[in-house]
Amino acid sequence: MKIGLIGTGNMGGAILRGYTSAHPGESKNCYIYDVNPEASEKLRALTGAASVSSVEEVVRSAELTIIAVKPYHYDNVLPQIAACDLTKKTIMTIAAGITIDRVQKALGSDTPIVRIMPNTPAGVLSGMTAVWKNDKVDEDVFTSVMELLSSFGKAIEIHDEEQVHAVIGASGSSPAYAYMFIDAIARASEKEGLRYEDALVFAAQSVMGAAKMVMESGSDPTALRIAVCSPNGTTIEAVRTLQANGFERCVEEGVHAAAERSREMSRE
Repeated sequence: MKIGLIGTGNMGGAILRGYTSAHPGESKNCYIYDVNPEASEKLRALTGAASVSSVEEVVRSAELTIIAVKPYHYDNVLPQIAACDLTKKTIMTIAAGITIDRVQKALGSDTPIVRIMPNTPAGVLSGMTAVWKNDKVDEDVFTSVMELLSSFGKAIEIHDEEQVHAVIGASGSSPAYAYMFIDAIARASEKEGLRYEDALVFAAQSVMGAAKMVMESGSDPTALRIAVCSPNGTTIEAVRTLQANGFERCVEEGVHAAAERSREMSRE
């Protein structure tokens, strides 16, 4: 599949880097455009994709065009795409708050549209992507889309677009919470006597391993936590302290804040 990318920032760059890392031979079928030529050139050098000079050239060259610009740029980009011949073209959107209905109104109700909510670990082939589509997307094309999204992590199709708000709280924004958690562990461990650089490796590797246990063990997180907590041991003491200080409540409020902001953006 020929892939076009409009916008080469953090998320678009992560997707293309992940895809071309997993499929290095496909870089020749990737086309990128950014209003900032330096940003486009940087991603071209990293991925081997072809840097083109306009939105129209991306759409003309690609079968699947990914719009990876900030939400406030959609009012500028969508009319440029609408002016193109969209026959046998599929459009993919990323931005929070930009619904499929809004894109359809700009591009036409017959345009195949896929909406995704990925996260930045796509850049290291460990992304998590939620996927929606309208009923104009060809099933063979959608199979290729899911293969693309799965090439840099995991992808799950969601059938109710309203769930996007929960997805943003659960995976779109959650890498930031994880970075905060890892940094907090490392800084606390530094106070206990470790070098910060060493503590950061201990913390990050442990969080990565714990996530892998959740994904691969078949056990739920509560059972895994209980298994680590020996009676009167060090872990149970730490867990009790975190719970007493509202650890779960703070996380819940953070997820809710992200989801609520997503709802607000959809109404703006």
